[in-house]
Amino acid sequence: MAGNMEEPMSAAWGLVLSDADWEKLRVGLQAYEMEDRWLYNVDEIDVSGVITIHIQRSWTGIEIYAIHVKPRRDEEPDEPTRIIAITWEQNKNGILITEEQAKIEVAILTRGLLHFTEVSEAEAQASQSAATTGVTLAMESTVNDTLGMLKVI
Repeated sequence: MAGNMEEPMSAAWGLVLSDADWEKLRVGLQAYEMEDRWLYNVDEIDVSGVITIHIQRSWTGIEIYAIHVKPRRDEEPDEPTRIIAITWEQNKNGILITEEQAKIEVAILTRGLLHFTEVSEAEAQASQSAATTGVTLAMESTVNDTLGMLKVI
């Protein structure tokens, strides 16, 4: 689950993705210029119906994050696509990264690189009610202004 991470940590998430954002995320992201610092490598769907997206530094290939996505299925059209879990390198050169920080970093990074859309109120409420691990953001309005996609994790 953790690729080449030395000290991986995982947590449930439950974040709903819009169909438009899932389409952007599922194709991944490759570096085309030296200035491109991140890669998003997408695995094939596994037997449990989950797709893992590895978020790596482009120059080194070191995996920093992995998000585990359960796409909407034809058999369950009312169930949205969700990031069901996150795995992250918890020790970045001696700095311990918390679950909350890892989720915020992935959201900011992904939103910026893939130009995610705003989350509808219904999607935000679905994320809030379905999340098995909640993250309280004291600076919710600042994060929302910055991210757009996160109203509640």
